[in-house]
Amino acid sequence: MSKFIERLDHISEGAPAAMGFGVQRGQKAPGMALLAIVSGSDSKAVQQVAELKPDGALVSDVDDPAKLKEACKALGEGIPWGSTVTALSEDDAAAYEKEGCDLIAFALSGTSVAAVGSEEIARILRIDTAMEPEQLRVIDALPVDVLLINGPASSSQLSLEDLVTIAGVTRRVNKYIIVETSQLPSAKELEALREAGVTG
Repeated sequence: MSKFIERLDHISEGAPAAMGFGVQRGQKAPGMALLAIVSGSDSKAVQQVAELKPDGALVSDVDDPAKLKEACKALGEGIPWGSTVTALSEDDAAAYEKEGCDLIAFALSGTSVAAVGSEEIARILRIDTAMEPEQLRVIDALPVDVLLINGPASSSQLSLEDLVTIAGVTRRVNKYIIVETSQLPSAKELEALREAGVTG
């Protein structure tokens, strides 16, 4: 199983309560996951992601699985890493998995069913929040683990309209939902996203 999915499971379920007298409390599970998306051609940015220690990292702009592995060495062993691609074939998926890729994000169009057959890698589907409700219900049946959706525009704060759009997705599917933003949300925005059903 993917390390990234294990982390999402841990966040979703929370840490089990310890029992007994004098039992030390473990570290509290975070409320949401942090998935960094970074260009593999920017080694300085990859190093900054490593220092941030997110729950996972998606690396773009590197199409060759072996080169992706090389670019992700700076992340270290503790951060699950993967690629974001526009389309995915079965051979491509196998090559990424062979090189140690733990997660992969892809679009609906151009991705074969056979490409998302492995459960050893986190399968992240990029979707448009403007999808019809019927399409979202159908997407819930697809063999993917996570949905990645766009958040508010880069220059704006999270609005009620954005939250309604995001909640429209989270309420219709039974998958982990990650919202992509270009700026860090405030504490109140994170709380609102978590309450709307967002995982990261």
